[in-house]
Amino acid sequence: MILGYIRKRSVIPVNHPLYGEIGLEMQKLINHLQSLRRSSVTIKNYQLYLNSFLVCLNRSGIYTLKGITERHMLDFVSTTKNNKINVVSSLRVLSRYWLENHLIESDFDLILKSYKWVKHEKVPSFFTVDEVRAIETSIDRSSGVGKRNYAMPLLASRLGLRASDIARLQFSNIDWEKNEIS
Repeated sequence: MILGYIRKRSVIPVNHPLYGEIGLEMQKLINHLQSLRRSSVTIKNYQLYLNSFLVCLNRSGIYTLKGITERHMLDFVSTTKNNKINVVSSLRVLSRYWLENHLIESDFDLILKSYKWVKHEKVPSFFTVDEVRAIETSIDRSSGVGKRNYAMPLLASRLGLRASDIARLQFSNIDWEKNEIS
């Protein structure tokens, strides 16, 4: 702490420009969505996904609307790692807007509508009694650090404390005479 205080975290906004002929037509969609009073978060998300699509198109040498094919849409969606549902939704809105304004002839909405993504079932995370015992016995308790490391899984497995509760635990939280943790 050189200054004597902790500075507030500053957020630098990231700009996702829509450039070129295709970007200009994408920006018209953004303006249309703003006129429909979509939230600023929604607008920023559309701009982010459309900018990513535009970059992907430019890497493929596509600079005009007429050059965009179904393959470009599907390739972009398949290479997207996060928020596929939002990416597909953004592309569907874009293709519908372009089709309604007679900017494209192909109805990309049909292929995007049929695009399926698998929502993986979340596997419950718990350990059997034997697995908990194996974890506890594997901890070396010969040093002070080892004893501390042994106490943490015990607090979690025996008392059901969450990791955040264990991390914030202080000696003042322990009533030694009543044998209680508050």
